[in-house]
Amino acid sequence: MQEDFLYEIRWEGEEGRALLEHCVALSLQGCERDPQSGVVTLTFSVVFAPYKPTRCAAALAVQCITGGLWTFPIMLISTEPQVDDVITIEAVGLNKTSAVGFRLTSQSRYPECFTARFLPGSGPEFQVSPPSGELLPVGTSGTLLTVTFTPTMYSKKHQATLLVQTADMHWTYEVNGVPPVYTPPSPLSVKAKVSTKLHPPAARQQDSLRRNLPVPTAAAK
Repeated sequence: MQEDFLYEIRWEGEEGRALLEHCVALSLQGCERDPQSGVVTLTFSVVFAPYKPTRCAAALAVQCITGGLWTFPIMLISTEPQVDDVITIEAVGLNKTSAVGFRLTSQSRYPECFTARFLPGSGPEFQVSPPSGELLPVGTSGTLLTVTFTPTMYSKKHQATLLVQTADMHWTYEVNGVPPVYTPPSPLSVKAKVSTKLHPPAARQQDSLRRNLPVPTAAAK
C-alpha cells in the first residue's frame, strides 16, 4: 500500500532548497488502513542535520496515485550549538603578543571559501589571521588559522568567541586569555646580604666586664 503514495519536501524558494536540501532526509516508515473507517495513516521519519544555525519554512507534500494531494507545513529550526573547542592563550607580558594556531579542513574533497571573525562582546585584545581565505579539502593537513592575544592589563577576564564559517559549515570556539604563570624564585637563587664581621666573643665579654667594674673610692682618713 505504501507504493500508492508519493511524497517529498517542498521548499519555499531556491535559497532554502540550496541551503538545507542536503541536510534533510525523509522516509516513509509505515502505512496502515483502518478496516472500519478506511482512513489511511502514514508514518514518516524526518532527519534534520544542519551544519549551522538556521530557520527555514518548508512543507511535506503527500500525493495518492489515485487522486488527492495533502501538504503539511514544516518549520525547520536549528539553534546555536555548543562550542567546538576551547582555546587558551597564555600571555607573555603586557602589550606583548602571544599566539596559538590550529588547522581546519573543508567537509568535502574540494577547497571551500571561509570567513573568520570574533562575535560581538569579544575582547579587542584578540585577533584572528587570516580573516578569510580557503579551507583545504578533507584529507589534507588543513588551513592554518592563528589567534593572537595582546593584553593591556591583567585585572579583567579576557574572553572571546571565534566564528569560522563556510557556505554550509559553522565552527565556534571559546577563546580565553590568561596571565603568565607566576614562578617563585628558588631559595638557592636568593643571596642574603648579611655582614659576617662579628666581634670575637672574648673581646665582647672583656668590654662588658670593664663596664661593670665598681668604681674605687678613697678611704676616709
